[in-house]
Amino acid sequence: MKPLRVIIAAYMVVITVAFVWTKAASVWISIQISFANEQTMIFSSMVDQASEASQQMPPNVPAIISCLDYTRSYYPPGTKQTVGSPSSQVVERTRSLAERQMIGMLRQATNKDFGDDAEDWIIEYTQTQPSVSN
Repeated sequence: MKPLRVIIAAYMVVITVAFVWTKAASVWISIQISFANEQTMIFSSMVDQASEASQQMPPNVPAIISCLDYTRSYYPPGTKQTVGSPSSQVVERTRSLAERQMIGMLRQATNKDFGDDAEDWIIEYTQTQPSVSN
């Protein structure tokens, strides 16, 4: 009878560990999805703000650059998502699309083309603007 109790106890431990592991993994996935949702909402908000700035007369290029820079630097890969995870892939794909949209706005607003890399636009714009001193 004693070996049967040991087997049943071991089985219960395995079942409990599996349950706890599954529950913890589910909670972690839920957190990652929540982070991804928040990040992609920020990118969408930056595109909306850049769009409003691009429709001003004349277009508010510094505001578009600011939105582009914020999108590029907002929780870079590996800081809020596990690199390579499905949620990270969604976030980075959304970031890339948002950056491309804002670069398109900048091309149209400035009649210039500094390429497809957000950092190139940010660097070029900040280097070509006169510094303001008070």
